[in-house]
Amino acid sequence: QLFENGERHKADEETQLLRTNDESIPKMSRIRCMSLSVCIAGGGLLVALVAPGISTVFGLVGGTSATFVCFVLPALFALKLKLAKRWSQQYICTWLLLCGGILIGLFSTILTLKDAISGKGNTGSPCKSNE
Repeated sequence: QLFENGERHKADEETQLLRTNDESIPKMSRIRCMSLSVCIAGGGLLVALVAPGISTVFGLVGGTSATFVCFVLPALFALKLKLAKRWSQQYICTWLLLCGGILIGLFSTILTLKDAISGKGNTGSPCKSNE
């Protein structure tokens, strides 16, 4: 709708922009969607069968998701939005945050897998005493 001065309402423009962006997103085929679902479910089943205990699963999930949410994703968002000029102090700190987050995530995952493989992880039941 046009106002008296010939301008469109801002909400209408935003709605039109969202519709335009929705049409530009490629649709996933049914076969690709089903195969992706089977891979995700199969991966979950594989982890459940192979993991020696729930502490290993919590360690893997917690180590990777926490580092991604706290370090990696904010740095990637800042780089994508170009919040800092190239080679400024903020730009360099953003890259350090990204690389540090990836290293922390890898270190956490490697330690959790090392403990699971060596059998040092807590595999006992929390309800029984480990005497």
